[in-house]
Amino acid sequence: MDEVTSPPDRPTQVSLQWLIDGPATELSLNCSSPITVDETRAAEQNVRGWISEGYAAKRGATSVRVSAHVQAGRLRIVSAFGEQRVQRRTPTSLNEAAAQAEAFLPKKAHL
Repeated sequence: MDEVTSPPDRPTQVSLQWLIDGPATELSLNCSSPITVDETRAAEQNVRGWISEGYAAKRGATSVRVSAHVQAGRLRIVSAFGEQRVQRRTPTSLNEAAAQAEAFLPKKAHL
C-alpha cells in the first residue's frame, strides 16, 4: 500500500511505476481516486519497458505507470502481484489495507 498526503487545497498529482517480468495482468490495483494507467512493453524507441542487468544488455519487461490526483488531502493505492491478486488474500477495502500497512509502515510520504 502506498499513501500520500498533502494539504487539501493543494492540487497534487502522484505517479507510481512498476517494472515486471510478466504481463500487466499480473498486477491488481485499488485506488481511492480515479487513475490513469500507461503500459509499455519493450518499445525500441522508449527506455521504459526494459530490464538491464548489465552494461549493453537488456531484455523486455512490462512497465506499468499509474497516475492519480490527491483528493481531500489523501491518496491510497493498494497493489498486489501474482498470487497475491487472489481476492481472498487481498484486503477487502482501502481502510483495511491502511490499518494493516500502518502496523508495518508508520511513516507516510508527505508532499
